Amino acid sequence: ADPRRVEQAAWLLAEGMCDDETRDRILEKLWQHPDEREPGTSPVVQDWQQTHTALAHLPAQQRRLHDMATDPDSVPIDRVNAAAALAGHDPRGTELLRGFARDPSFALQLRIGAAAYLAHADRETGTELLTRFADDTTSRYCAQAAARLAEHDTPGGTARLRALVAHPHCPHLARVEAAVALRAHDRASGTDWLRRFAADAHFFADCRVFAADALAAFADPGDQERTEATLLLERIARDERVDVGYRVEAAHRLARYDAAGVPLLRDFADGALPGRYGCDAAVLLAQHDREEGVRILGVIARGTGQEAQHRLRAAAELAHYEPAQGEPLLAGLAREPGWDAGPRLQAAVLLARRDREAGLLLLREHVAGATGERRVSAARALAGVDREEGLRLLRELADSPDAGRSVRVHAASAIGDFDPKLKEATLRRLGVDIRPGGWFSV
Repeated sequence: ADPRRVEQAAWLLAEGMCDDETRDRILEKLWQHPDEREPGTSPVVQDWQQTHTALAHLPAQQRRLHDMATDPDSVPIDRVNAAAALAGHDPRGTELLRGFARDPSFALQLRIGAAAYLAHADRETGTELLTRFADDTTSRYCAQAAARLAEHDTPGGTARLRALVAHPHCPHLARVEAAVALRAHDRASGTDWLRRFAADAHFFADCRVFAADALAAFADPGDQERTEATLLLERIARDERVDVGYRVEAAHRLARYDAAGVPLLRDFADGALPGRYGCDAAVLLAQHDREEGVRILGVIARGTGQEAQHRLRAAAELAHYEPAQGEPLLAGLAREPGWDAGPRLQAAVLLARRDREAGLLLLREHVAGATGERRVSAARALAGVDREEGLRLLRELADSPDAGRSVRVHAASAIGDFDPKLKEATLRRLGVDIRPGGWFSV
């Protein structure tokens, strides 16, 4: 199902525009558990925040949202979103948001989100909590809290954003985020701070790239701000004192706005940078100059002097752009004679993601030709592509009296990636002591 259409259907339900049969069918689809989906399919809902908000208009669904928000086994962000949707209709949702925003066991980003939602239903408490989070200038997320505060208390939020951008001991990333948020309320000031951060050699390089990219993204083509931003990105990309990974990223961001980034990426990919970073550059180059990117990806994938991980990545990327070139390369790497079993298995798995039958054939070859621990690894990789067949092989290994005890225990442990309950039952059958928290001792 198209997620956008499913989310739209939730609003049709909320407005009472569906008959009972259609309503039940849509609700069954919306509340579908991940384990109930067909393998390899995406969730039918991508924006649960909007969908929860729609469902909260229906009394029966309010109960389900409350159950989700109060279930400690639910994903924390789902609990916050469900409580936020419920808060507009049921005071229990507001109370849950108060608890989430104060709960130190929740990630700070989620607590900030809960406080921001709370401010819609209980402005005083929500803004008080956001102020407290924003005033913690040692926090990586203080700028996010200040930005959310500005949505409900513009003077208070912008005052804190101004303080954060100028605070010398505030985390660099938070200062850049504060400048981005400040720009929405004071364009000149926010822009000036972004310009200063991008040019500051004492700033972390990734934050400099972030600031320059934000400056370019806000500006229109041909504007002075865009020209300044692209010059800053080019300066970072050419600066040999900067970590090479950030130089590659700066060139990539530059290429979005100015053709000058493309030859920089080409140089980085064509041997100017070592190993991983040259491969990173080639992957990014293909987004801007497909022909050159594909050519260099092919060179890396075929390069016998390259590390296995870089050849695999290049071949997989090449298969994305040119399947007729990349897929045979992956098949060849799955049989690469000089490699260990791990990279060869990875090549087969990567191939299976594009050509399931060809990848499965290679994985079965690996299983048939392996013994001991290698056979466990091969069966585990196979299970990642064909769950039923791989699990059957892992169970056979775990139950085999001819296999050594270590092999049987590791096979049982590998089963846990696909069926945790079966793993525990198999380990207990082997006499392994399962400790609380999932630890086990042979």
